[in-house]
Amino acid sequence: MPSPRKASARSGNQRLYFISFNFLDIQALEALEQFIMTYEGTIIFVTHDKNFIANVADLQFTIESNKIF
Repeated sequence: MPSPRKASARSGNQRLYFISFNFLDIQALEALEQFIMTYEGTIIFVTHDKNFIANVADLQFTIESNKIF
């Protein structure tokens, strides 16, 4: 299994990840969700996986037609 591509920026308790979910099996995805839900800092992630967003996001921004909602 190829490792997910990740761009990471760290500063204090903030994390920014770009992860391809295509290569994660259900157990890995559930483990990632648990990590994010218990992490005490800020995590910014980019995904089109609506179930993942619903499970872990406290705040959501949507970019559509060059506008942020």
